[in-house]
Amino acid sequence: IESTSEGSRRIESVLASFPANLVLIQEGTNDIIIGVSSFTSGYNLQNMVTKAKNAGVTPLLATLPAVDRNGGMSLVPNEWNPMIRNLAASNDVVVVDIYAATLPAWDANFPDGVHPNDTGYQIMANTWFATLSGMITSSGDIRGSGGGGGGGGCVIATAAFGSPVQPHVALLRQFRDIVLLRSDLGKKFVATYYHYSPPAAE
Repeated sequence: IESTSEGSRRIESVLASFPANLVLIQEGTNDIIIGVSSFTSGYNLQNMVTKAKNAGVTPLLATLPAVDRNGGMSLVPNEWNPMIRNLAASNDVVVVDIYAATLPAWDANFPDGVHPNDTGYQIMANTWFATLSGMITSSGDIRGSGGGGGGGGCVIATAAFGSPVQPHVALLRQFRDIVLLRSDLGKKFVATYYHYSPPAAE
């Protein structure tokens, strides 16, 4: 079980041991479970982003999936994920919206309230892939943080506007979180969107 403070200490050795162009960062759930503040989580995530950039590696940040521990069902969407999105925006880093992708079928795919089953892991992997496939060119080069399919959650809008932190994309993301994800019909729409939108964005 790794906290963000442990991740912050570990990332330098990971970057040194595994030369890479990209590093995928999804941490914070364990901080919620053990009672670490979102301020501390944000500080540690910022350290990871800074260390990755200093090593010449492009970091990507993921929102957290829902977690049914220590008030997490409220803390994740209302405190931690907004912190992660703000951190990404201030660092011009792509956000991969694991929360929105997993929420529509969260009950079925996170049976213990924390850990995904195989289907949940596949949804997460597909969500990461939809972003990465838009960032890597056919020659293997890395596009800018707003490249291709993007990862801001609003995949087509990110591709159209060129950045997951563009204000129109942020507005669509807020509409998704505040309106669509609060109803069963909206959740089904979001799930369908994430299933079909990556090829359209590409």
